Amino acid sequence: MQGAAGFFSGPVELLEFVLPLAAAQVLGATPAQTGALLAVQFLVSLLTRPVAGVHVDRAGSERGTLLLAAAGAGCGALSFVLYTAATTLPPAFAAAGLGGLGGAYFWVAIRAHIASRIGSGDDRFAALMESESSGAWIAFLTGIPLFQIAGASAMFLTCAASCLVAGVLLAFTALTGTDRLTGTARLTGTDRLVARPFTQVEARSLLRSLRGILALTGVVAFAEGIVSLLLILHLIERLGFDLGAIALVYLPGAIVLSIAPRPLHRLVRRVPPHRILLLGLGCSAVFAAALVTRPGPVSLAVLWILSALCFSLLVPLLERLVAEVSGEHAGRGFGWYQSADLLGSAAGALAAGLLFGAGLWEVATIGAGLLLVVSGILGRRSLRSFAAVAETSELTLATPHSAGGPPPDRTPSEHHEHGKGLTSAMKRTATTLAVHVGIYLLAQVVFAFLGASWPWEVITGNTTPATILTWNSEGTQVQRWIGSVSRIWTIVVLVDILWSGYRMIVPKDKSDRTEE
Repeated sequence: MQGAAGFFSGPVELLEFVLPLAAAQVLGATPAQTGALLAVQFLVSLLTRPVAGVHVDRAGSERGTLLLAAAGAGCGALSFVLYTAATTLPPAFAAAGLGGLGGAYFWVAIRAHIASRIGSGDDRFAALMESESSGAWIAFLTGIPLFQIAGASAMFLTCAASCLVAGVLLAFTALTGTDRLTGTARLTGTDRLVARPFTQVEARSLLRSLRGILALTGVVAFAEGIVSLLLILHLIERLGFDLGAIALVYLPGAIVLSIAPRPLHRLVRRVPPHRILLLGLGCSAVFAAALVTRPGPVSLAVLWILSALCFSLLVPLLERLVAEVSGEHAGRGFGWYQSADLLGSAAGALAAGLLFGAGLWEVATIGAGLLLVVSGILGRRSLRSFAAVAETSELTLATPHSAGGPPPDRTPSEHHEHGKGLTSAMKRTATTLAVHVGIYLLAQVVFAFLGASWPWEVITGNTTPATILTWNSEGTQVQRWIGSVSRIWTIVVLVDILWSGYRMIVPKDKSDRTEE
């Protein structure tokens, strides 16, 4: 399921980044028309998420929930196909609407499915965040060069294929009960997603229970929306960066988001949620305040890494709390949660644009930082009642099981493997590493044909391994950009190999041996 999330999130993140440029080049759209395209996708997604939550809850089973997520991925694929064929604005608006619809059903269903299995391991939302982020930065590394070299149509078709793969993986898991990438059993047959009548009184009660988390989510998203757009505007207006250079500034933070959530979660799993909230929002406020100095690109990349670490703490925490409070109505809970997040982000982006246009840079950055600090202080009180959530998984795993068989989420074969050979967790780690290395090698073959693959240059003697830490400065603009990406990606793969080897060699605790 995490693999499907990566295949779907990459194209979605890439679309938000390149759609303004693609609309101008292909459709001849004005800035106002481009803004309308983005607004349509946002509004459809915002209005559909609560409805998607209702349908997910009514599905009443893991299989039904995964099929809804697969349908959302199919809508996303169709959206990109329409973007490919669009030569006028009406088909593009239809594509935007389909994209919003597909994203709503995909993400609400995926999170509700994770919530239904949260009792067997408490780092599932962190793992989901890693998969989303991995898909995003891989999509940026491959999609932007493809856009610059082959054009928007080729990029859109590739994105459609990626969304289709996500849908196929989910449908395969739903229909066979087996993860297509790892071959492990995923559907246990004991669903917590049991469909039953949900009255208006119960809906209002659930909303009241969630309102503290929803308000906090909206305010944090508002502040982060301000900071994110100010960062992009600073890179474009003040530093004159193009699309590729902006992506490289964001790349280190995106890589951190793809590897940090689960290690950070294990580090703070016994810390009460309100303290994690204060830590995460405090660091994020430092990042916002640091933008007052209008830092250079290297400093921005470092600051963005700090922000990524904050997100790695905060997002899985909030999603975990929504799952705990919503219980068997996680579809509705996540529908409201994601709507609050979208609304806050949109309002923050609008505020940032207005403040930047008025020349109030300092007011925007300091105001965002103060808002994050105030959110942490006020939210601390509302999260105190969830102090036990951080230890829920530990208590669940420590509870003695009956003598009649293995624990619910450990199959007999996995229990047998614990004493010898490779455990299922080790096999999944090896499979994930193989997928990452395979994608890397395929990309390097493409880069080599373009004359910009750093490993190939080392193999052929055109450069030395010591140049891995230098910035590519030879060739055309596209070759320079791709060469720099090739170096960064090589470092990431080397770190991935070391980290995966560590996870396979060093013994895990009990929670790490559970099915993911």
